[in-house]
Amino acid sequence: MKSFALIPFLVVLYSSNPRPGIEWNKTSVDFGKVKQGDTLYARFKYYNRSDTGFTIENIQASCGCVLSKWNNNTLAIGDSAEIQVAFDTHHKNKYHEKTINIYSSHGLYELIIKANIEKQWVISARYLFNFEM
Repeated sequence: MKSFALIPFLVVLYSSNPRPGIEWNKTSVDFGKVKQGDTLYARFKYYNRSDTGFTIENIQASCGCVLSKWNNNTLAIGDSAEIQVAFDTHHKNKYHEKTINIYSSHGLYELIIKANIEKQWVISARYLFNFEM
């Protein structure tokens, strides 16, 4: 009698090496120095140069402070669309780099936004003149 060993395997639904054919106008945005409390906006345009339709199935950011908006219709061959991203800098300071994962019919894509957030100090007149009101 022969015995068979079951070898566990992992089905990778989203490859970190996506299929070629999707071109991005940019994959990162560096906002540079910004004020704390600003909302930063970026647009990432993409083109379907592949031989099949392209669908974004989900977008997941590395932080709840990043929101995204996209069209989840299938993008025809030769067409283009864009992803809009908003980064809320309230309660943030110093350097931040946020990752936006794009789960698609062609695999996983990664976009990055960066900002150096300067803390905004609020000084009350009460403390400025050191007296009780």
